[in-house]
Amino acid sequence: MELHPGERVFSHYRVERFLSQGGMGRVYLGRHQRLDRPVVLKLLAVDDDLSASARANLHARFEREARLMTLVSHPNVVAILDYGILADQTPCIVMDYVEGETVDAWRKRKRSIPWPLAVQVTLAVLAGIQALHAAGVLHRDLKPSNVVVPPESPERACLIDFGIAQPIHGLRDGLTSGMRLGTPEYMAPEQILGLRLGRAVDLYAVGVLLYELVAGALPFPGRTDADLRRRLTDDAPPLTVPADRPRPPAALATVLSELLRRDPTERPTSARAIRSRLGKLLHGSVEGVDDVLATTPVEPEVEWLDDDPFPRGVTGTEGADASPELLCAIVATRLPRGLLAIPPERRRLAGLIGPAGRGYVLPGETWVAALEAREDTELDEAVGRIVEGLRRRFGPSLPMVSRPVPGDFALTSAQVKGTSPLPPLLSEVLATLGKAAR
Repeated sequence: MELHPGERVFSHYRVERFLSQGGMGRVYLGRHQRLDRPVVLKLLAVDDDLSASARANLHARFEREARLMTLVSHPNVVAILDYGILADQTPCIVMDYVEGETVDAWRKRKRSIPWPLAVQVTLAVLAGIQALHAAGVLHRDLKPSNVVVPPESPERACLIDFGIAQPIHGLRDGLTSGMRLGTPEYMAPEQILGLRLGRAVDLYAVGVLLYELVAGALPFPGRTDADLRRRLTDDAPPLTVPADRPRPPAALATVLSELLRRDPTERPTSARAIRSRLGKLLHGSVEGVDDVLATTPVEPEVEWLDDDPFPRGVTGTEGADASPELLCAIVATRLPRGLLAIPPERRRLAGLIGPAGRGYVLPGETWVAALEAREDTELDEAVGRIVEGLRRRFGPSLPMVSRPVPGDFALTSAQVKGTSPLPPLLSEVLATLGKAAR
């Protein structure tokens, strides 16, 4: 089935344009009519000459993809919004729209990718794989075209396709028995041989992806049978980088050699452990990096973004007024879904405020910066810095409201947590923000 611009799907999604076709599906950009938010519509594409049993197998596998996607809610994994069968019996998955470009396109546009940037993308991919594994799911088809990098935000790279994902503890439905599925260039030896798979198969693909980003070439190029046999007998070649790229530390080559080992029992199986090691290469420390993991819908705890780049819970005077005589301006915005769960983004928000005040996370991905009037702080400059920083990061369409507030304005931790009503002035600001977001 083909969809056309303006066509309705499930009554409340409108098709805007065709995006791509690959694997089992045709993919369209759509829009939720009532919420006015972009979505992705993925339809099963089936050849007309397939037998009834083969067609039924593909339908069942497509539905399984939708079921497995519902098990994970994480900023680095695309969210499924809906699933159903169209009038002509074509299955359709509705997903969040992730703005950006695939790693394939991103890599070609960048041409030369320094190893720190490659590691940033890989850390995001590992965060998504960690969430999948924690939910009991193997991806099995990690590759550059299945990862989207948002504009100028490699740490928010997102896994977008789960067409051949399976439960970690094996298939109980027999949908892929006797079949070798995956993309040859990124398949682990045990996947090539059709053996039972575990977490190590996804870590192998992560290694291939990182190797390709750093070296600018695949460790085992080619997809012929002879090329695949080499992977069963030969070790991965040593990591080399083009002359125009900075040389990576030796520890990065060590991680890659471990990820690309032929024997899955000698390969790492913990995405969390590899994230920790790569994070130390990039930042020197990864304190708090594992706090990003979430296998249930992400609802960030209340956080005061202060000097600590990874704050947890509410600090300071619990339940007391926060120096009401000093709070003289606020800036409120509603940020993209899941962003407040990512430590680097919280660190950026804290940096925008600097010493001028504090930040509060409210329900619904709402962030409020409360600025203080002090001798060393020009409020107009502080507000301008925050607004400009947010617009530069997320674009001019990001909904924001800034407003001066009287000296007796204050927020208590109970109000921020939602256990007591917000001050009327802030409620009014948030209502204005909600209108701006629409």
